[in-house]
Amino acid sequence: MNNNTIARFAILSLAAVLLAACGGETFKIRGHISGAKGETLYLDRMTITAAETLDSVRLGAGGKFKFKADAPDYPDLYRLRLGNDNIIVAIDSTETVEIDATKENMTAGFSVEGSAATEKIRELRASAMRIQTEAKDGDEANFNTLLAGHRQMATEIILEDTKSMAAYYAVHQTLNGMYFFSPNNREQLQLWAAVATAFDLYRPDYYRSKELKEITLRSLRAQRMADAGEITITAPLQGMIDIALPDRTGETVALSSLKGKVVLIDFSAYSMEGASAHTLFLREMYDRWHDAGLEIYQVSIDENKLLWMEQSRTTPWICVRDADAPRSQCLLTYNVTEIPTMFIMNRDGDIIGRFDHEQVEQAIREAVNG
Repeated sequence: MNNNTIARFAILSLAAVLLAACGGETFKIRGHISGAKGETLYLDRMTITAAETLDSVRLGAGGKFKFKADAPDYPDLYRLRLGNDNIIVAIDSTETVEIDATKENMTAGFSVEGSAATEKIRELRASAMRIQTEAKDGDEANFNTLLAGHRQMATEIILEDTKSMAAYYAVHQTLNGMYFFSPNNREQLQLWAAVATAFDLYRPDYYRSKELKEITLRSLRAQRMADAGEITITAPLQGMIDIALPDRTGETVALSSLKGKVVLIDFSAYSMEGASAHTLFLREMYDRWHDAGLEIYQVSIDENKLLWMEQSRTTPWICVRDADAPRSQCLLTYNVTEIPTMFIMNRDGDIIGRFDHEQVEQAIREAVNG
């Protein structure tokens, strides 16, 4: 081997080492989204509270796309986003995931290869969309049947592999701002505990593992306190447990400051299905009973702060927002597992019960005149 050959070999070897050092391991997501020519497709990495855009591509006539990004240290969730629609993709490490979709049915109608967890997440989201449709149609019996079916399917996905991102997504999945599996519910908390235990065992340093553990332990502590009689988290509540949250002006308003009035405590969201009808109902109660001593303390669990501020702008009652929902302590303490949920607090500051739309006015009448 002459000197020139040795020199070329040394240069090539050095280049290979540098490329290996700089390149790192990657994953790929590729495929087609038809019917979206000229639109921009984004790849986002999903965290617990936000999304980080990693890359984007302008789709051509065939809708072909290909993304490559650094492999995550732990299995994680990513999102293909096109306008208001998106596909949630679970990535374990360095796999290649193939996605084929149409713009018209992108969120739940796509096909996937290379990621079993992504397919399970698709099934969960498709089921939630069907339930959302039934909520709009007002068919309560069919809604409850679909809800039970969703929980059964999700339970099977969770127990099949409690350490998977599909299991993680299943326990975190929400409908109208509330968990399908509430950590406030003793039986459903067992699924949270199963996933939290698996994540803590296999990925103890992962921030998602720590979040799962924190939610589960907090709920377990509340259950133990309830069993010991230290707090009550089932309706009807005995005594008022204070809530102090900011209203739309940023001022913190405490529920305890309303002692001496009859208070309708309302847990709801302006983003939920039926929000307009519920708001109209609250206004009727307020107009009818406010002069007799009724106040409304509305706890919004809207994730979208701007939506909440706009929708609550003209409400005459107290409306505060819990930015930590659906993980908040007040939802846990008041055992709120669905919205809307309403309680009545009497003038002495005691919670006299939990009431639905048909029952609440009679409870107000008795509390006002009592």
